[in-house]
Amino acid sequence: MKKSIIAILLPLSILLFQGCNAFLEKPQPVDSIPISAAFETPEGVVMALRGAYRKLERLEFQLIMFPAFQSDNFQYIGVSNWDRSIVDIPFSPSGGRNGAFWSDAYQLINQANLVIRALEEDPDLIGSGLREQLKAEALFLRAMAHFELVRLFAKPYGPNADQDLGVPLMLAATTSSSEISYPERSTIAAVYEQVIDDLSEAAALLPKPFERGRVHRYAALAYLARVTFQQRNYPLAAQYVGEVMVGSFSLSATPAEFFRNEGNSEEIWVVIHSPQERNGLEGRSGQGFLVYQDTLLRGGFPDIFSPSQLESIEQNQWQVVDLRQTTLSGFSGVDTFSTKYEDPGWADDIPMLRLADMMLIRAEALARTEGVNSESLDLLNAIRRRALRIVDASGTPVPDSEYLIEYQASDFASGEELAEAIVRERRIELLLEGNRFHDLMRLERGVKGYAFDADELRWPIPQSEMDANPNLVQNPGY
Repeated sequence: MKKSIIAILLPLSILLFQGCNAFLEKPQPVDSIPISAAFETPEGVVMALRGAYRKLERLEFQLIMFPAFQSDNFQYIGVSNWDRSIVDIPFSPSGGRNGAFWSDAYQLINQANLVIRALEEDPDLIGSGLREQLKAEALFLRAMAHFELVRLFAKPYGPNADQDLGVPLMLAATTSSSEISYPERSTIAAVYEQVIDDLSEAAALLPKPFERGRVHRYAALAYLARVTFQQRNYPLAAQYVGEVMVGSFSLSATPAEFFRNEGNSEEIWVVIHSPQERNGLEGRSGQGFLVYQDTLLRGGFPDIFSPSQLESIEQNQWQVVDLRQTTLSGFSGVDTFSTKYEDPGWADDIPMLRLADMMLIRAEALARTEGVNSESLDLLNAIRRRALRIVDASGTPVPDSEYLIEYQASDFASGEELAEAIVRERRIELLLEGNRFHDLMRLERGVKGYAFDADELRWPIPQSEMDANPNLVQNPGY
């Protein structure tokens, strides 16, 4: 019998682990139980939710690397045929990478659905407070996976979102062959609506930050900001970020501190890794795999200054030191590459949500809705003050040079001009964090010589999935 990849069955056992204090610790399994009994105890449900987080560990590195392959920031110089299947356009339906992403995402969704079903079928299994929390975490993870799928396998959200095909919505758990389904693709609008519904319910149920590595109320609000930002619903995106910013988050002292000192005040949510649970990022983001394009080095970094600022800097024979380049980049002698994920054991925690991203979302959203405004300028300038230094020929900081770092309202003739300055800042501040390709799609800008809505920029549905599910429609061009 043909089996759809997105209906992959959960293994007929769920591993139980020795008792541990931290939810995300991963000791060796010592026992297993049949799936029919797995959800009969609170411990079984908690183990199933842990399984969803484990699925996320396979997915999150891809959420950063794969959009980087397709952005205008990086050039892939590796030789992996798997990677090449989503680097070289047109993509390959049977190349491997798109299939692995699809499979990992839908396995995560199914695992989350198992938790949700167990909690809904037996409301008395777990006390109300913990039950709501576990359900909310599962809703969050389900929403996140659907959102990332639709961003890569479908066109950008736009005026035809209620007609254009998105991805299949999977809202019921699959545990046996009798439950295998062959769903059609939902519209882009339907996927976004479900994602927002899931995240909204999660935000209402989740507590404030309670254990590092687990999602919480502010993480759900931050993802709502990201989703509505992608829809270009700027008033709502600004509102959600405003709700996030009442939390006890603050920018780290330097750009590098966030990546070097894990667990700092800028962190909203990360996926925790260890040498035993490697993230895969360092090996592909470093020298020999993914390097800066010339358009980034010669355009992106200088573009965050106005012509008058650059003129003043050059006339005085001063220099700009951008700590995001000097402390978070490496040089091979030929190419420049990112060192944000530098741990040789590939054990860096992966940042999923951080304050700087939220600040720039709110700054741009307000600029697009309110025009030139003081809050957008304050948020943008806070990011710039942390990252930029003006020094003289000897490397000594130039006193009273803030006017070459901070923007003033008079620098912009319109909110659109201010918004564009923020877009340029996002390109540099959020380099190799999975944002740039999606920003280009949101702003309806082409990449690699293709228009933003070109069929060539959409990942093909995996060929194995097309072979198994007669109800699926392939993306055009494949």
